[in-house]
Formats: sequence, C-alpha cells, structure tokens
Amino acid sequence: MLGLGIVLLGSAHAQTNPIRCVGERIERSSHTIGYAKRNGSDWRIEKSGRTVGYVRSRSSRLAIESSGSTTLGWLDKTTILKPNGSSWVRLDVVRRTIDRSCPNAVAAGLWVLQQADRF
Repeated sequence: MLGLGIVLLGSAHAQTNPIRCVGERIERSSHTIGYAKRNGSDWRIEKSGRTVGYVRSRSSRLAIESSGSTTLGWLDKTTILKPNGSSWVRLDVVRRTIDRSCPNAVAAGLWVLQQADRF
C-alpha cells in the first residue's frame, strides 16, 4: 500500500509541475532544464549544455533520435510510435506532463527521450 501512495504522489507532482517551453528554454517549476532549438523543420534538444536528441522530418512523420542518430521513436500526427512502428502513446497523454507551450514535435521528443533515460 505504501508503494502505491508513492507512485500516486509522483504522478501528482508531474501533473502540477509540467514541463513548459518558453522560447527555446525547457522549464520545470520556472527552472531551465534544457533547450529546444529549431533548424528548419528539425529540432535539437539539449540538456546540461549537450545535445541529447533530435526530432527530424522524415517524409510524412517525425523521427525522434538520440544524439547518436539512433531512432528512438516516431511522431505520426497525434500518436508516438515505437521504432518498429507499433503504437506507444497518444500525444494527448503526453500533454499531461508536458505543457501545450511546447510544440508537438518537442513534446514528443522530450517524452521519448525521458523514456530512454536521456532527458
């Protein structure tokens, strides 16, 4: 029972302190935790002064890649897909922890990078 309370508390904290985007800055609780920098239709995501991932345009969808260019996932309109193309999560679920101030591409990239322990 105690473990369940801890999980619920963690979820409540994430919902009350979502990640926000302010210009190029990525913030949580008014503290800068990274940057999302746009170059054309692509995005570079940085944390602690180093690039941790990219969101790159690939035909009709966006590839979410590690800094080493390994594909970690895809954004296909409103669904994030695993690298093999199977459905992972809908963007509206991601928006519970990543504010709408972040563009869809950045929100998807941050979520996938978090799942891969890279952000």
